[in-house]
Amino acid sequence: MDTYTLPFSADISRAARLATETTRLDLLADIDATVDRLSARARELRDMAVFFSRLESEISAAQVVKGHCIDPDFILTSTLERLESDLEAYLPRMMVKRTSIDKDTRLSDAHCESLHDIYDEVMEEAALLHEAIQLARAAIITYDLAAEPKESLPAFDSCVELIDALREN
Repeated sequence: MDTYTLPFSADISRAARLATETTRLDLLADIDATVDRLSARARELRDMAVFFSRLESEISAAQVVKGHCIDPDFILTSTLERLESDLEAYLPRMMVKRTSIDKDTRLSDAHCESLHDIYDEVMEEAALLHEAIQLARAAIITYDLAAEPKESLPAFDSCVELIDALREN
């Protein structure tokens, strides 16, 4: 093979280096955008968790008013239960995405660490929100059970009487 150097071979090397650097800039922009979006999501989840924690505290501390339920038709508690289910499904999806970080060979160790940290933060905030929603829902149910008028409920002397009453309805 001829060892002759073409006059533009330095330009070819520079073109290859610039193309690689440009690709890395696009990758860096994608990483930054991902971190920014996930940071915003973590803040949203944190704000919601604080809200539900505060709600739970207020309900738990409230004086029960007989006959005045918070959620007499179970609409709010049902909605909160669906939200809990959504968060339970969200966490494994985020774990899969977090795991895929290590499979991307274009990422440096610093990129991987940055992405792992933000995914961990989002998952932690989602778990805290899940817990706060559970506690708020439990507080609502507890309050409503205490507020429910018990005087109007029938009393049964035996299981047979209870079963007969249930069959009538």
